[in-house]
Amino acid sequence: MEKLYYVQNLGFVGNAMIWWRPHSKGYTTNIEEAGRYTEEEMRGLINSRPEEDFAWGCEYIDNTPEIRKVIIETQRIDAKNMITGKR
Repeated sequence: MEKLYYVQNLGFVGNAMIWWRPHSKGYTTNIEEAGRYTEEEMRGLINSRPEEDFAWGCEYIDNTPEIRKVIIETQRIDAKNMITGKR
């Protein structure tokens, strides 16, 4: 089985790492939406931007539960469901 990699961009959103989406089509903080790259694809990405992009083995990221956290996406949450107090 071929080893696959996630490619991280240097930036962060809070504590969340930023990952390349599939086919290098933008970024995401959601690892479930991140691209999974072959070694050749990964090397092409990180070698073209060595100061900005880094690779992590999918096996390590996917099998280390203490580094995987659930986040709530603020751009997609419906504020109509929010309850506020009186001022």
